[in-house]
Amino acid sequence: MARAPGLESDYPRVLRLPLFLFEATIPLTDLEGFNPDFYIDITDVWEVKLEALKAFYRAQPFLESWYTNVARHRAFQARALSGHSEIEYAEAFERTRPWVGAHLPLNEL
Repeated sequence: MARAPGLESDYPRVLRLPLFLFEATIPLTDLEGFNPDFYIDITDVWEVKLEALKAFYRAQPFLESWYTNVARHRAFQARALSGHSEIEYAEAFERTRPWVGAHLPLNEL
């Protein structure tokens, strides 16, 4: 049982886990109001993702080129934000709740 502030309970408090929204890139990301604030370098696994996308080629032949363009665009943003010039492909996410802490997380992400 989850606990609300001020509620007495015999059960431990359940913390809200971080939730990240994945970018729905097909095809209206900008119109959906997606506002990424979290980037993951996927350069090392890009070829695996590309092979998975090829499985959908008959139904959606544009997926490979679409995701490649988006991943390169997000990599450009990730490089600009982080200074990590080795990022070739990236995926973007949006956090669903604010971050609260005792200090700015300057070197934690």
